[in-house]
Amino acid sequence: MHHAEHGHQPVEVSANYQQALEGMIAYQEKGVTVFRGGPLDLRHHGIEDAWLTPIIVSDNDSHTSFHAIQINGSIGEMQGSDFELNVASDIKLKLGDVDSPQVAELNRVLTEAGDGRPRTIIRPSIAGNIAYPVISTPATLAEPHLLLERAQKAAGIFGSRLVADNCDIYHLEQEVFVPAMSTGDLTMGKVRQVNASFGDVFVYPVHVNGGDPWKYYEVISATPLEDISRKGPMTIRVDSGCDIGQCYHDGGCDCRAQLHDALIEAQNTDGLIIHIPSQDGRGYGMAAKMATEGGKRGIDVGYNAGKPPMDTIKAATELLGPNYDIRTYESVGQMLMTLGFSRVTLLTDSRKKLTALEKAGLEVIRKPTNTQNGNHHAHDHVQAKHSTPDYFAD
Repeated sequence: MHHAEHGHQPVEVSANYQQALEGMIAYQEKGVTVFRGGPLDLRHHGIEDAWLTPIIVSDNDSHTSFHAIQINGSIGEMQGSDFELNVASDIKLKLGDVDSPQVAELNRVLTEAGDGRPRTIIRPSIAGNIAYPVISTPATLAEPHLLLERAQKAAGIFGSRLVADNCDIYHLEQEVFVPAMSTGDLTMGKVRQVNASFGDVFVYPVHVNGGDPWKYYEVISATPLEDISRKGPMTIRVDSGCDIGQCYHDGGCDCRAQLHDALIEAQNTDGLIIHIPSQDGRGYGMAAKMATEGGKRGIDVGYNAGKPPMDTIKAATELLGPNYDIRTYESVGQMLMTLGFSRVTLLTDSRKKLTALEKAGLEVIRKPTNTQNGNHHAHDHVQAKHSTPDYFAD
């Protein structure tokens, strides 16, 4: 393997971020931070009202992040209702693991929620970002008993009971990061094989040291990395995490379709995906993401009170100002060079991704993603992204 020397540049958040973040917090006491959250589009499940509330529970210098998904109730009606615990891993949800009982259970609950009965599902965010720089990774995953205590504490804030009868909490031990190899700033974990809805894939977890702001990456391929040729250009996609789209199939988002389309192409070309789960909300995290979802739909989540629905760029700008995207891709170039790749065909519409890989020393051929022809519910927001200088127009 080749090793590229690398230094990480600090992320410069928006000058508006701290004030905006304070406005996103609904409740904060005794180590529990509950954010306002925002709407989910689950109409394809027959669910008209759904809301996602990000929660952080902290104690003893560590934390667990949770998603509380409220279904069939008005905003704020979690008070007193049971919280049903689910521990499906983020990556298995994103890939549609057909062998995972936890994924099947969450899908069952969502399907049954079409009956109109109010319910709340809570699940830990194993690899993600609630509010930058509070990043969760499998290396920081709490022991199952501690995670269960934190979930109970989160439910208790709402005067609710945690129901874990159908939940194997010790399944989470399978999600812990197990180091397998280190080189330079990179530590690769033990490979996992996932039986995804479109075929088997290999998931290589990677931790990046040395000040990388996103900390944790997942390299996903249909072919073992050691069997992929380094001779010709390799097809890759750099994919930022989007939990509402990729885990929960939000109807106004095209991120899951982008990920799956890229993986199907990777299967056909011996390519790979570099997935960055902590870049949700354009790097600002789930709390900001849900706030922009409120802005997109004209639902009052604080900053947008009295304003009509906005496209995704307008909503993010209203919330955070012009510096609404803090994602960086330095480690992606380093990772590819370290793995022995020097020429890539990059599936992207992002100028920033292309520039970052070229800066790392890679020879890059760009291939458009054609995302503007995708999900019609997300069409206006995809168009809005493509109208900014950070994206190619095609």
